[in-house]
Amino acid sequence: MENLIAKLVDLGLSHLEATAYINLLKNKSLTATEVSRLTGINRTQTYDILPKLIQRGICTEIRGSIKRYSAVEPKKVLEGLEKELDKKKAVIRELNGSLAEIYNNNSGTNPLDFLQVLSSRNSIISKIELLETRAEKSVLAFNKPPYAMNIGKSNVSEVSAEIREPEQFSIKRGVKFRSLYEVESTDWEAFIKKVKHFEKMGEEVRISKHLPFKMFVFDKQTVMLALQNKADISLSFTTMTFEHSDFAEAMAGIFEIYWNKSETIGEIIKNKK
Repeated sequence: MENLIAKLVDLGLSHLEATAYINLLKNKSLTATEVSRLTGINRTQTYDILPKLIQRGICTEIRGSIKRYSAVEPKKVLEGLEKELDKKKAVIRELNGSLAEIYNNNSGTNPLDFLQVLSSRNSIISKIELLETRAEKSVLAFNKPPYAMNIGKSNVSEVSAEIREPEQFSIKRGVKFRSLYEVESTDWEAFIKKVKHFEKMGEEVRISKHLPFKMFVFDKQTVMLALQNKADISLSFTTMTFEHSDFAEAMAGIFEIYWNKSETIGEIIKNKK
C-alpha cells in the first residue's frame, strides 16, 4: 500500500490525502471517525483532508444523519490528476521564459549565495520539510530544547503526525535518520516517551546531556543551523541554511564526535536509576 501512496504523492496528493483515499477505496463508505481510525490520521486533520478530496473530485460526501464518504472511481480520479498536471506543465512552460529573463539580467554574483537566513517559524518548518523530502541517503540531527513538540501532550503519536510527516515518508523511502536529543529536564518521563516514539518511528536515537546548537545535516551537502541570541534568550532562534558540501562535511564530523559520546535510551535510563 505504501508504494501506491508514494505514487499518488508523486501525482500531487499529500501523504495523508493519499492514505485517506486508499482506505476509502477499500471500503464502500466511511465516516470521518472511521477514516481517522483506519488511517491513524488524527480527527482534526481528517476533517481538514476530506473536504479537500471532495473539492478535487477524489471522494464524495453521502449525506444522512451521519455524513459518510465514498471514494470516486480511480479512472476518474487519475483523469482529474492528469488534467491538474497538464495545467502545471503549462504554467511551468510560461514561467520558464519569464524567470530565465529575470535571472539572465542579473549579471552580478553574490559570494554568499550558498547562505539563506530564516527567521519565521513557518519558513523554518517549510524548509526542513522540503530538505527532508529531498534527502536521498541520510539526515543527521541535533535536537535540543525548546522542542517543536509539546512534550506535555499525552498523545505523542498524534503530535508527531502533525510535524513529522515528511520525515516518516523519507524513512519509508530508505533515508537513514540519526538523531541526538539533549535531555529535557523539566519532564523526564515525557521526554523518554517522546524519544522512544521517534526510535520506533525509524530514527536511530541517542541522548546527550548537552548539545551546542540545533542542527540538521542533509546528505552531507546541506546544513541547517539554529542559533539563539545569547544577549536575550527570550528572542526566537535564527536559522541559517548552508548549501555548502565542505561545511556540511565538517558539521557531520562534529555530529559524530557528539554521537560517540552519547548514550542510548536504555543506557541513560539505567544510569539515572
